[in-house]
Amino acid sequence: MMRKIVILFLFIIACSMAYASIDSSAECQKKSCIEGSMVKWTVPVYNNINKTIIVEYINIIDSNSISIAFYDAEKDKTLNPGESYTYVFDTLITAPPSGYTWYYKPCMRIRIEGSSKSGLVCRDAVKSFTVLPISKAGCIFSSDCAINEECDKYTQKCKLLECGEDQAIKNHECISKSYLKTSNLTRIIVWAVVIAALIISITAIIVLMRNRKPTEIVSKNKNNKKKAKKQRK
Repeated sequence: MMRKIVILFLFIIACSMAYASIDSSAECQKKSCIEGSMVKWTVPVYNNINKTIIVEYINIIDSNSISIAFYDAEKDKTLNPGESYTYVFDTLITAPPSGYTWYYKPCMRIRIEGSSKSGLVCRDAVKSFTVLPISKAGCIFSSDCAINEECDKYTQKCKLLECGEDQAIKNHECISKSYLKTSNLTRIIVWAVVIAALIISITAIIVLMRNRKPTEIVSKNKNNKKKAKKQRK
């Protein structure tokens, strides 16, 4: 009899959890979602049952139940009937096991208030987003490209720079020629000031050393005379 009651109780919990719903969306914080990028997860949770539920954690899993993103708040979230809550958190994204697409579904571990039993509730519909593996990217930074190219942040491929007539290429960028002239002149002035300061410092040291030598010689002569007098005595 007790066994039947326990089974019935667990069945009621399972049925109740089936109506608590969860959704999610993923947004890459870079123009192109490349492996290692930070992804912003938005996970709304709805309590559509007539019991209070407690959400323990959020887990984004792939089609093989492997965790892609995990969020465990410091304090469990309690949702009364009809209430909802949206989790927002960031995680680093890894490359899919194959291809360029992650297929995933959001899940949450919940329990009915007053019960120690918990269960995993997942969204039935599978969602997806594209991630470019580093191994398949043509470039990550513009420094990976030729001097007259830049790394396209959308395709992660090198592309030729198209500069205007009054521009020149420097450090994978189109820069105004007048700015380059001003920049070069500034460098020349700075180096001239540094060299002049160095020459002045060296000259000052030489002059100081020359002024010290006569004093040292006189001091040595006096010491020698004193030693000679002592020896005579």
